[in-house]
Amino acid sequence: MSASACVCVLLYGGQHQHEKLARRILNPAFFALNELGVEFRFGLNAVGSSTRKLVQTCAEELNAPVVLDGPNIYKYPMMRALFQKDITAPITMWFDHDSYLDLMPVDVPGWFSRLTRLLANCDMLGSVYRGSLNNEQKELARQQSWYVEDAPHRSINYALGGWWAIRTAVLQKFNWPPHLLSQKNGDIILGELLAQQRLSLAHFRDGLKINVNTDGVEGATSRTITM
Repeated sequence: MSASACVCVLLYGGQHQHEKLARRILNPAFFALNELGVEFRFGLNAVGSSTRKLVQTCAEELNAPVVLDGPNIYKYPMMRALFQKDITAPITMWFDHDSYLDLMPVDVPGWFSRLTRLLANCDMLGSVYRGSLNNEQKELARQQSWYVEDAPHRSINYALGGWWAIRTAVLQKFNWPPHLLSQKNGDIILGELLAQQRLSLAHFRDGLKINVNTDGVEGATSRTITM
């Protein structure tokens, strides 16, 4: 029987602050997802021994067979490796190391039910921003098979990259993420993919903290923690 969703988590770094982020993700609310028929996958980019031990313990408890562990290969190569392990669940959910569920465990079933209902009527959920591609991003988009229009959109909606949920069929149809992506630009490039293919994106960040540093400041991790 296929899982209801595939939850993929990227963890990074060997410093104490990185272990704090790992423990923050792997909180009781996260474990409550295990009661909802989801599967879990972990990608470890150059983590320390304490984080590795924590993830190994959690993976055993969650029956998560996919744990990719090694040097820092950067975000999108790790994402690609996790996605290529035959996801059969209809929904794929992504967590960066600085994003987490901010819920009581008892509230997780209702949260997950709202998420699945929304994804029955759209293609992707996330914290929606609006922006424009720079020249480098435009060139990368033009090289993709899903790029069908004469020019990139001047302004597009995209989901902030720290957390999102998407129909797995979209990832598989368009072979996301592209090989050329390394560490940055993936969120707005994925927004361009949705725009090019006339796919829908809905705003959803209930019960979530996205791109939050160890002091609890949202949107600050890029200034304080290098992944």
